[in-house]
Amino acid sequence: MIDPSLAVEVVALTAGGVVSPGPLSSSAIIGGSIHGWKYGFKAALGHMFFELPLFVLLGVGTYNFLLNPTTRRLLSIAGGFIILFFAVMFLRDLLAGEHAEGKTVKTMGMAVNPILLGLMLTAFNPYFLVWWGTVGVKIIADINLYSPGLSGMLEYYAVHVWMDYAWLSLLAYMASKGLRANKKILELIQLVLITAMIYYALRFLIDAFT
Repeated sequence: MIDPSLAVEVVALTAGGVVSPGPLSSSAIIGGSIHGWKYGFKAALGHMFFELPLFVLLGVGTYNFLLNPTTRRLLSIAGGFIILFFAVMFLRDLLAGEHAEGKTVKTMGMAVNPILLGLMLTAFNPYFLVWWGTVGVKIIADINLYSPGLSGMLEYYAVHVWMDYAWLSLLAYMASKGLRANKKILELIQLVLITAMIYYALRFLIDAFT
């Protein structure tokens, strides 16, 4: 049974990473401008092929460790600061108005199979690995507290992963229709989700010190 408040936490925190500027988003825009929304959907599939095993291994392999009260407090502190760090980074990129990472995938987005591209850009993205090793572990700890076991992990992963498919497909679709006309809408969505990340970062820190 999915806890509504935890589901909101999962969506709010992971959505900030999903919609942040980065190589995967850039590749969806570049490939989608030619191949349409299916390019983004397939890139999300490749992303999931790497992320899902990582998510399950973190959850199942660290179950008892994550339920320890001291561990949870330390994760709350670390997670709060890391979320703030990523929120500031995402906001900086948003205000800059340019995705520097996109320059590295301009040719890749056209030539490489989108599933393989999604897998590669996920597996070799150090920010992705740092995020799951810090903020992601805190989320997994909360999931284990409310819904321990593999079935619970998979339920909450579904709460997260649909956003990857929706966002990358949307980017690819908008690119095929002329992304610039919808740029303000995308920026507004990103700003709202960055604000949500800041809220949860502060909540984690308050919970840890009270």
